[in-house]
Amino acid sequence: MKISLNKNYWDNEEPLYKKSDVKLDSGVTVLVGKNGNGKTTFLIQLRQYLAENNIPFLSYDNVFDGGATADSYVLEGLSYFKDTKNKAEVFATKKLSSEGQNIIINIGEFARTVGAFIRNNKDKEKIFVLFDAIDSGLSIDNIIAVKDFLKVVASDAPNAYIIVTANSYEMCYQNRCYDVKNSKYIEFTNYENYKSFILNN
Repeated sequence: MKISLNKNYWDNEEPLYKKSDVKLDSGVTVLVGKNGNGKTTFLIQLRQYLAENNIPFLSYDNVFDGGATADSYVLEGLSYFKDTKNKAEVFATKKLSSEGQNIIINIGEFARTVGAFIRNNKDKEKIFVLFDAIDSGLSIDNIIAVKDFLKVVASDAPNAYIIVTANSYEMCYQNRCYDVKNSKYIEFTNYENYKSFILNN
C-alpha cells in the first residue's frame, strides 16, 4: 500500500524526507537511520494516516510504555503458540538477569495484546502493529528473540504490516529495512555495511 508523508514535518527549509509517497508491504519492515533522521516521526505520521483512514493498528513505544530504562525494564523471553482453532497467544517469561536482578517485562503484556489484536482483526484487509525503539536497552539475545517473535506474527497474519524502529544491526540483519531519510529500501549484508550506513547517513 502507498501512504503520503509530510516532507516538511518540522517546517524547516530542508525536507525531513526526500519523498512523500512511501510504499509499504505486509510483513516486517524496520525503519533505519541515525537519531534525528525521522524514524519516530515516520511512525507518528503513519499513526495519523491509519487513524484518518480507519485502518486498525496497535502502537507500542519501548521507552515510554515501560520498556528499556535505567531500572532494567527489558524483555527476557517470548514464546508464541497457536491452539487448534488457530488462535494466537503470546506470553512472556520472567527470569533473572546476569547480574541477578529481577527483569520486569513490559513488552510481554503488549505481545499478548498483539495476539488478541490479530485474532480480532483476521478478516480485515490490512492491520498495523507499530513498535518504536523496539531494541532499546535489550541485549543481543533478547533482540534476536523479539525479531523471531515478529517473524512468527508476520507468518501467522498475512494481513499484518509490522513497522518497527531500531538502532541495532541484529534487528536489521535479514529484515526488510527502510531508510527514512533517503526514502528507499536498503539491505544490510554485514555489520560493516550497517556501520557505514549509520556513520554516513
